[in-house]
Amino acid sequence: LPISRVTPAIDARTTDKKIHPNTIFTVVEEQQIRIGLTDVTFLKLQNNEGWLFDVKPDLIIETGTNSGGSALYMATLMAHINPGCKIVTIDTRPVEYWGGRWKQATDPTERPEWKERVTFIQGFSTNPAVVSRIEKEFLPGAKTVFVLLDSGHDKRTVLSELKQYNRYVTLNSYLLTEDTWLGDPGVAVAEFLGTTDEFV
Repeated sequence: LPISRVTPAIDARTTDKKIHPNTIFTVVEEQQIRIGLTDVTFLKLQNNEGWLFDVKPDLIIETGTNSGGSALYMATLMAHINPGCKIVTIDTRPVEYWGGRWKQATDPTERPEWKERVTFIQGFSTNPAVVSRIEKEFLPGAKTVFVLLDSGHDKRTVLSELKQYNRYVTLNSYLLTEDTWLGDPGVAVAEFLGTTDEFV
């Protein structure tokens, strides 16, 4: 996800490069690494450019909370990058459900980083009540908004989320759709990009 560069706890070359606005880049590898009790996702870019991060959001909207690992990681990172950042994460099932399903040893919602920065909303990401709450409680005053879409991976869901949440992404920030290599998410992104010139 595009945030300020940190050194990952894996064998990777440290770089000073950043992703700048309007830069088109290709992710060639995605790794989930267990750091402490948290699963952390790193994105590797093509041309051996390393693991790059940019943008310091003060609001992150995530669809697809699952067991809460990515929200907790972002909350922990934001403590050092932008302490005022708030994270809204949405899922149809509670974090406890997924934690039990994956036999997760700890509950991320009990961590101080989560309690300070993360708000969990249970429901469908495109449900009018969910959208209304985000618009009323979190978007006002947010200068830099980053959106991460990682809920249902069928084309209909991804396209619906892209159409709903693209409007919240601020200039020079990012709308990141996970797992486009699976097929449907990639098809949805391609279709969405064919309807707008506001994203590259």
